[in-house]
Amino acid sequence: MMLRLQKYDLTVRHKPGKDIPVADTLSRLHLKETDHTHDAFDAQVHLVVANLPVSDQKMSDLQASTASDPDMQRLIAVIKEGWPDDRSSCLPSVKPFWNYGDELSVMEGLVFKGERIVIPSALREDMLKRIHTGHMGMVKSKHRAKEVMFWPSMNSQKMLSQIVQPARNTRVPIPRNQ
Repeated sequence: MMLRLQKYDLTVRHKPGKDIPVADTLSRLHLKETDHTHDAFDAQVHLVVANLPVSDQKMSDLQASTASDPDMQRLIAVIKEGWPDDRSSCLPSVKPFWNYGDELSVMEGLVFKGERIVIPSALREDMLKRIHTGHMGMVKSKHRAKEVMFWPSMNSQKMLSQIVQPARNTRVPIPRNQ
């Protein structure tokens, strides 16, 4: 739940019971135990990161590339400080992420769109080549890439097809029954 609420800028205000015309029973019930929400949130973040199908070495590479990429650092700053009220107020490097602003979060030095890693521009081609090394074919490679990673206009870019397409010439034709 905390991951879903992270994208909102909440302001909590106390309203005295005397100002609430009909107070429900639960508002009068005091909890005896302490709040462990922060611990649960940390556990959820660790679970998401630990279950990513990315090796520890590649995770370190992604974190280093994200830290050294000025555009990614601007994006992280906007995610943490809050998005501007309108798209025209966004920095040019952050503007492509505007439509996904409510889905982006920062965990362990990486930017995530939901549970997918936002790949810094310097690593995008390499990551696509790594996805294709399994020679699963164009459809499965595209699906795998979209399942694990993200960047704006990834779905519409021809890059996915350019990386996966050359393998088509290496396939051995399967004889058909006649």
